[in-house]
Formats: sequence, structure tokens, C-alpha cells
Amino acid sequence: MRAGARIGSIATLAIAMAAGGALLASPASADDGRKLLRTANAGGEADIEFTFGRPDDTVVVGDWNGSGTQTVGVRRGDRYFIRNDNSAGFADLDFNYGRDDDTPVVGDWNGSGTQTVGVRRGDRYFIRNSNSSGFADLDFNFGRDDDTPVVGDWNGDGTQTVGVRRGNRFLLRNSNSSGFAELDFRFGREDDIPLVGDWDGDGIDTVGVRRGDRFFLRNSNTGGPADVAFDFGQSEDRALAGDWTGDGTTTVGVRRVPEPEPEPEPAPAPQPLSTTVDVAVWDALAECESNGNWQINTGNGFYGGLQFMVETWRSVGGTGYPHEHSREEQIRRAEILLAQPWATWGNQWPACSRLLGLS
Repeated sequence: MRAGARIGSIATLAIAMAAGGALLASPASADDGRKLLRTANAGGEADIEFTFGRPDDTVVVGDWNGSGTQTVGVRRGDRYFIRNDNSAGFADLDFNYGRDDDTPVVGDWNGSGTQTVGVRRGDRYFIRNSNSSGFADLDFNFGRDDDTPVVGDWNGDGTQTVGVRRGNRFLLRNSNSSGFAELDFRFGREDDIPLVGDWDGDGIDTVGVRRGDRFFLRNSNTGGPADVAFDFGQSEDRALAGDWTGDGTTTVGVRRVPEPEPEPEPAPAPQPLSTTVDVAVWDALAECESNGNWQINTGNGFYGGLQFMVETWRSVGGTGYPHEHSREEQIRRAEILLAQPWATWGNQWPACSRLLGLS
């Protein structure tokens, strides 16, 4: 595998994140799932910024064409949309693989220099050696159902293999097969987000974690302090990692998660009806004017139970059309109307007021 293709890729954004060929973590407002990529493992502004896919897609990262540069893709259900450039645009590859609820993983499984997809289902891996629909080329079990998968070239042989994170413990295997872990060590805290990458460009993928907006990267697959620590992005962002420039070194990125839509304001509770005229009188008037139908609109220019004209309705503070409002609101506006010095029962409801003896 070429130096630029050795770097592990991020696989999902769903539960946890792992770069280095593996899975990243959880899906992604105004930001609409923006990708913000940095070309150095240091704090600072994003060097590359673009959108691709939908906010709720799962992000995957890989060197899909063997160019040495890793680029983004997304998984939507069981369908992959892969792009060969870190920019907005249409997918270069589009195919289905696995089941909707599988966890995607990405790696150079056969040392060809091109990274391809796989999925994890429980503790079982289904690995494919081409980015296309079809049957798995490799099928094996490793780890436990609730482990977080990670993928990387742990020994620098050019082939990426699986591993898992369990709490703050990494269990890494040097072949894509069932068996015991060859590497077993602790790094970071249990609730950190795992990452994998070739952080120093030496051809070996090693682990890292993200805690809030802070990255802690280690240059060997052993316990110990971070070799590099820095802040990038916002704590709510989802972490990414990849060789964005093809120089053989993995650097970080983030996916900006859209803000949740605000909950709609609850409708105001209906105000208790307080009237100067007995409510039964208004009900009788409505029965005469509209057969008691408070939502009536016949198209004759009169609306609601009391047959307001729109101009009259709005002159007493009504909004929209009378028939769009409740019985109580229509009576409330009628009370305001009747309180005007120029308004009487007779000039507002002449026929029905005579029938009902209102004056």
C-alpha cells in the first residue's frame, strides 16, 4: 500500500468514531452536515470546508480510488454514496451493501492501496474487496457485540485489519480473521471517542481519542500519555480523520452536527370567556346568522358564526379570517365591536337582532 493509502479511514458517525481505516461515529440547522478538515494536527481554522450528503447520513472516509488521498462518502440505510474529492458535488460511486442497521467499517483489506467497505453486525464482520454490491469476500467474528470497531494497519505491512475498543481498552488484531488480539492496551477514558490514523507518517496506524473539542493522539499502540494534544472544532461536532492531502500523514476533521429544530411553541391556552352579554345571547345570534356554524365560510363575504365582514373583524383586532378562530374568540371580538360608540345590535345584525328582540 502506498504511503498515502496506509492511513486508516473513518467509518461511521453513529456511536463512536474510529479513523485509521475504521469506523467513526454518529450521524449529523444551518450547518447541514458541514465537513471541516484540517491538514495539520494542531489547533486552528479548517483548511477544507464543504457539504456532502444529508445531515442524517453516516459519514465514511477512505481512499476509494487508490490515489493516496482520503475523501468522504456517506451511508444512507444500506446505500453508499462515495466521492473522490473533498468538495461538494455528486457521488462518483453509488451502491448498496449490508443491512440498514449494520455498522460500516472501511479499510484496505487486501493491501491493494484502495480502501473498500465492510460492515459489522453484532460481533461479525462482512468485508468486501471492491466498492460495489455483492457478497462478502471475508466473513469472521472478532470482539463482542457492544465493542466499538476500529480499523488500521497496526504493523505497517500495508494491509488494514480490525480491532475493537472496549471501555478505554483497545484490542487489535493483525489479520482479518477470528482469534485473539495481538495488541491489548489502554488509552484515554471510557467515554472518549476513539480515532485511528498514521499521525506521524511512519506507515503504522495508531490510536487517538477525542474528548469534547480536544484531540489526544498517540504515535504507538501502547498505553501512555498523548504525543500530540490540541483543540479543533466544537464539542458537539463529530470527529473525522484522514489523509486529506495525500502526503502520508493522517490529520483530523470534524462534521458539524446540525442544531436540532426548536420545539414549536405550545398553542396558548384558550382564555376564559368573560362577556358583558350573556353567552346564550351570542349563541342564539349565531344560530340565527349561520345555523350555529362558527367555522362557516360560504364565499359571500361574511365569515364565522356571527357573520363578520373581514374589514369589521380586523377593525376590532381580529387576525386572519373570523371562521378560522374559535367560538370564544369570535364572541370576544363581537363584544369589542358592540362596545364601539357607533355600533348597535341593529346596525350590525339588523335582521337577527329584530327576530331576537335585541336592542
